[in-house]
Amino acid sequence: MTLPTTTTKEVAFYMEGAMAAFMDELRDCLADGWTVELGELGYFTPSLNCRREAMEKKELRAASVTLRGLNFRLGKEFYKELDKKMRLERHPQSSSKPESSTPLLSVEQRFRLLDEYLRQEQPCINRAQYARLTGRSVKQAVTDLNLFIEDGLLKRCGAGRNVVYMKNK
Repeated sequence: MTLPTTTTKEVAFYMEGAMAAFMDELRDCLADGWTVELGELGYFTPSLNCRREAMEKKELRAASVTLRGLNFRLGKEFYKELDKKMRLERHPQSSSKPESSTPLLSVEQRFRLLDEYLRQEQPCINRAQYARLTGRSVKQAVTDLNLFIEDGLLKRCGAGRNVVYMKNK
């Protein structure tokens, strides 16, 4: 007797259907105000908000109460197991390259890398891209980029998280 074979696509299809059914049931239970526990993983609870100020309970009406969010809390056992397995290390740099593989580059070498990138790859670069390119932390990258601006080599465009740096012509 041979067992029927199941392809990866079929498994994914069944898993997707099971997840959809699970999410429907979870949504229905939370909409009814229930706390939903997922075994040792943890539990979900809805968080509610009153749209208007109420001094007494009698002043509250269902129409003025809305869903503020959804809280998830890990179960104690799951938390303990996660805590046992988790090994944290502090890395001296926030770049994606390990420190040992990144040689220390001079300012001139970093500018040459940046200049080559701006000529070949893209017309502009952001702080995180420069940090990855040169192996520097984001704070060090900002210092470098500001130095290049002061020297008249670059110009800054944008504001906040949308800042990019371009060659100053």
